[in-house]
Amino acid sequence: MTRIVVLDDDRIVRQYIRATLEKTEGEFQLAGEASGGRNGLALIEELKPDMLILDIEMPSMNGIELLAEMERRGLKIKTLILSCHDEFEYVRQAMKLGAADYLLKHKIDDKTLLEALRTLREKPITMYAPDSGINNSEEKSKQFGELLTGKMSGEEQESAFRQFASDNQITVVCVAEIDYLKAFIWKNGKEQGAELEKKVWKKIRTTPIQECKSYYYRAEPGYYAFLLVFGELPVSRLETRQKLYNIISNYVAGLTRECQVTITAGISEQILGGKRVKYQWFHAREALERKFYIGCAHLIFYEEVGVLKENEEAMNLLLDGLRGQAMNRQEAVLAVEELFENIRTAPMPLNRFQKFFYIFLNILMQMISRMNLEIEDIFKNVDFVNEALETLETFEDYHKWFLDAINSIFDAAQKAAQGGVRKEVAKAIEYIRENYMKEISLDDVAKYVCVSKTYFSSMFKKEAGQKFSLYLLDFRLEKACVLLRQGNKKIYNIAYDVGFQSHNYFNNIFKERYGMTPKEYRKRYR
Repeated sequence: MTRIVVLDDDRIVRQYIRATLEKTEGEFQLAGEASGGRNGLALIEELKPDMLILDIEMPSMNGIELLAEMERRGLKIKTLILSCHDEFEYVRQAMKLGAADYLLKHKIDDKTLLEALRTLREKPITMYAPDSGINNSEEKSKQFGELLTGKMSGEEQESAFRQFASDNQITVVCVAEIDYLKAFIWKNGKEQGAELEKKVWKKIRTTPIQECKSYYYRAEPGYYAFLLVFGELPVSRLETRQKLYNIISNYVAGLTRECQVTITAGISEQILGGKRVKYQWFHAREALERKFYIGCAHLIFYEEVGVLKENEEAMNLLLDGLRGQAMNRQEAVLAVEELFENIRTAPMPLNRFQKFFYIFLNILMQMISRMNLEIEDIFKNVDFVNEALETLETFEDYHKWFLDAINSIFDAAQKAAQGGVRKEVAKAIEYIRENYMKEISLDDVAKYVCVSKTYFSSMFKKEAGQKFSLYLLDFRLEKACVLLRQGNKKIYNIAYDVGFQSHNYFNNIFKERYGMTPKEYRKRYR
């Protein structure tokens, strides 16, 4: 049944339309009628009809004024215009404002009227012009935000839903986030961060999303919600997914180009009508949270994400191992790798990961205390915890941070045991860390730190506790172990990646150091 409101100041025309609709035996139903534009607007908001038959010339508010007001209020209804010969300019204006068809009053008969209504019923609702500015107004943005965040009563929500989408339109909610915005603020200051975010938000509000009607809401700086309303989408689920991916990725690519940022987005399921927009909002946010494991600059569909849960028993065993009193660097690094591999295999919810972060942080503090070290000797600043929470966004960010923390602790312990390392040796070690994948010779590093080769060799062995060549070899082997425990990269590629020029030499030296081949090591520790 299609519910229709008729607005015409001619009583005879209204009676005729009523009688014609009654002949359809329920296919079309007269939901209400009025003789003036103002009364008609109130009736439309109250009854929320499927279609509107509208006369151009009416008292108090004519048809053009009524359509403009409906557009301002976000009321989008399939509209059939009733017109006279000399009102063609009015009809043109009405079509621009979203009216879908028109009939000349003196040519109306039962067949013509019903055919026009049936044709109109099958048409998608005409979208507003993308550059009209209506969708991105402050009022609409505020209303969309109140709808998402539950600040409306049930009655208000029901009315708001229909202002964004009719029951036969398809809605999708997308939640987007500027990647590493907090890291940018930490590095460049709040003022520059605010300027960057302001630039992105302005671009969002002034850039239409193609092929749909869109509304935007700024939940917090750098975190935005989009409501996309489509007249229709492909029937095939795969085609729908591909179309959404193309539309949203093109839009995000434009933001990235213009604002010099990367953006990650979570995309909800597709639903008819706007009544489940709040649930789509929750689902889009849940999809976006998977950015933590998937990484930045991705589009993540809600239908593709699974339930997160971790192996609690395995986690506790690994954490207990890290709490052990006697661990060398290699054992500690291996424990961290196993811990993160366990989480990667069975991802945990983010709130659980935050709890894990603080447990692990406590373990680091215990290690620092046991070794009689000072935090300032290990981390660049005493605010390192806040810096980590503000600048790390993905699982791999935290993985790298923990490994760096472990290595920093053992570097500080080694330095303390040797009574402090000379600046030339410290600079040489830093050079190794940054260039281990390249060819490095004792002569190269001696020149880099501005001392003679002979003097540097003697000084390095005294300060670092081993010859330069052995230190470099150990460092490369540690990096190789990390790569062997991660991913499926070919072993000979790993050898070259960490600076070995011969695959066979790498295999031989690895077995000599660890008592097993790289292949056996990978099989045991993955």
